[in-house]
Amino acid sequence: MTFQQPLPLDPQTKVTKPSGPPPWLRDRLTRNARPRRCRCGAPLLVGLDGDVAALTAKADPVAISCHGEAAALLTGRATYDAVPVGKNVQLSPRWVWHIRAPRRYVVLAEHRCGAPPLDRDPNPPRPPTTQKPLPAEPEF
Repeated sequence: MTFQQPLPLDPQTKVTKPSGPPPWLRDRLTRNARPRRCRCGAPLLVGLDGDVAALTAKADPVAISCHGEAAALLTGRATYDAVPVGKNVQLSPRWVWHIRAPRRYVVLAEHRCGAPPLDRDPNPPRPPTTQKPLPAEPEF
């Protein structure tokens, strides 16, 4: 058995490393949630749930109320904040301190095939609007 020796590199040859992941992988390495279909046929939002050591989050694209969130948690389903980032949405898991605080974002429940629909939120949170300052003197 013979071993081949590696050829020495020509000192004139410049070796360049690719910068970042290849293009086919770059589009998949993002936290932005994308619309997909489940194998059961239901529409989903699928994305990574964190920046480090993330898991794949699969959520029903329906805003749920506080009662719907309680029902989701009691049935073992995770809930996510749908955080708007530019024109995209990122799914962030809701922990106890998020659930206790007033809602800042639309809340979505983890998808479970065949699960009954949860209580929808009739008034999902809206981005704050700028209000005109009140005049110092009434206009009448």
